[in-house]
Amino acid sequence: MGALRMAVLAVLWTAAAWGEVDLFRAWSDSTALPRLAINTNCIDDPFGMERSLIVDSDSLYNSWSAGIKDYQQCRDYQLPEIDFARYRLVGLQLFADCNASFGLRLWPNKSERIQHLLVTEDYGGCRGMRMHERWVLVRRDSSAYALQLSGVAASGDFNGDDRSDVVFWSSDRVVRVIYNWDGNDPVPLPLPKGATGEYMFVDDRNADGYQDLVLEWGGGGEAVLFGSEKGLMPDN
Repeated sequence: MGALRMAVLAVLWTAAAWGEVDLFRAWSDSTALPRLAINTNCIDDPFGMERSLIVDSDSLYNSWSAGIKDYQQCRDYQLPEIDFARYRLVGLQLFADCNASFGLRLWPNKSERIQHLLVTEDYGGCRGMRMHERWVLVRRDSSAYALQLSGVAASGDFNGDDRSDVVFWSSDRVVRVIYNWDGNDPVPLPLPKGATGEYMFVDDRNADGYQDLVLEWGGGGEAVLFGSEKGLMPDN
């Protein structure tokens, strides 16, 4: 009951850094999720120590209405009505440059019975950084898939077929790759010991023409999953 909280990346890598701005913009614009304007200045901080929030029933949401702050600018504020029988509410806090824009898309994972909510970022050209908030409605369906939030997606050509592949870090702490945008399920990537996907970027580290996935973690550690004709394979 109430909200299911999941961690999303606090450090974002921009789509511009991977040369995939046009792909991401078209991908996001064509599959936009309904957005809501929620004034979190007028309610007690719903995120707490987290950076993401899924509200799947009206009990927690209604408690926000009861706790609207007695500020002059909040006295007439009312939360938007939501039919939780049809929708789940997702809130995200994303730390990025001050003019950044974001796209959100659901990607079904049939084999794991998960709906991944992927985030794309379009660099806004601003040198300052700030926290952005996004609130969207995700329609419930009959599949009973779990809803899973993911970090900002990165794009590269990991198998050399001149088609974009997308890699993302999920709230279950697994890195997955979607090859070729052909509707296939995301493929989990076995990671080297100690590596995570919290800080990752795309580069051709060994200059073989296949793009590689670089994973970083605290203390300056780094691991590389090398691309190949077969993609990002465990034996690479």
